[in-house]
Amino acid sequence: SWCKFKLPFVFNAVCKQSIKRVIKEIGQINFLWNFDNATYFQWPDLFIDSVKVFHPVDAFKRNLKYEKYDFGFSVSQEILDKIPLKSKAFINHGLQEFSENILTSKRSDDGIRATYLGNLSIRFLDTKVLKEVIMEHPNIEFLFIGDYDIETEFVNFLKSSSNALLLGKRTGSEMMSHLSSSDILMLCYKKMEGYNADNSHKVLE
Repeated sequence: SWCKFKLPFVFNAVCKQSIKRVIKEIGQINFLWNFDNATYFQWPDLFIDSVKVFHPVDAFKRNLKYEKYDFGFSVSQEILDKIPLKSKAFINHGLQEFSENILTSKRSDDGIRATYLGNLSIRFLDTKVLKEVIMEHPNIEFLFIGDYDIETEFVNFLKSSSNALLLGKRTGSEMMSHLSSSDILMLCYKKMEGYNADNSHKVLE
């Protein structure tokens, strides 16, 4: 990824030649299913005889070769509306098998618990609102699960708050365990350039 951003012309040249070499060795593949938003993949035209599907889950760049794709899917209706293809459909995220346990698990205590899942260091996170909610509801326990930078003002705030618990990264089964004991699932993002705050797919992943 360092090469992609620091030396994009080298990265693109290597990727393109690698794709050509693979196709030459094994022949054209049947399906090209592209989940990328043009950060790494920009060569659908190399897959001449393949059925090509564009399936972005985040905001995507506008310089894609849309006419090369046969179908478009997305987990967000707002993102889907921006895909200039006639054949397209909204497809929501599925759930892993163990997440069905969340429907049957019960809490043993009577307290209220709210849980946030996701990266705690992204600039789209509305930390101002989150801090206000935590301070205004001292009787609610707030769990924060996800990656974070150690030295941030918001992380330090969570560590010092008596009703907030910073858990960091957790496995899928661990997250489901925490969710099964939660009463509230929190989303708190700011709508900014490059992010419309319309896609909560991290919650369903």
